Amino acid sequence: MDGTIARTVLESLSQGILLVDGARRVRYLNAAARAVLASRPAADRLAAEVDAGWHGRAQGELRLGDRVVRWRAEVIRAEAGDLLLVELSQKVARQRDLIEALAARFVLTHVEARLLIELARSRGNRELAGTRGISVAALKSRLHRVYRKLGVTTRVGALAALAHLERELGGAATLEGEGAA
Repeated sequence: MDGTIARTVLESLSQGILLVDGARRVRYLNAAARAVLASRPAADRLAAEVDAGWHGRAQGELRLGDRVVRWRAEVIRAEAGDLLLVELSQKVARQRDLIEALAARFVLTHVEARLLIELARSRGNRELAGTRGISVAALKSRLHRVYRKLGVTTRVGALAALAHLERELGGAATLEGEGAA
């Protein structure tokens, strides 16, 4: 395939693509990757982060300000030398945007919206109650109030509603680095 055609195809993708050479330098970023990373230093940080990809398939997350970029890396064998192909997830929604969207769509308070996001990131009621400094019974009461507002009756239904809204916003939110509501 001609190099110009290959670049045109890569530039048209909605998924971010980076190519990193053996010296760990970013050799190419497509338009979607440039939009997600927003700066060359961020791309260089990602290149350093994905170093494990040189030893086989790897994946992870990189925190950039108030966003988290998910990545997956795999080595490509080429005549001119090996390259690391790094695929980036869609642009990630900021947590504040997600909280505002949840509050507007489902008439949740910001505290309830944050609780729903924390629910998706926790392992269970005991863990979530512990991080909030409340009893499991108090947590269940608050969750049932959120479920009613979402029009669901189960945790699975609540998480499905959250996932649907996150997809509409173009990604997933993160709680790291945000102050309490």
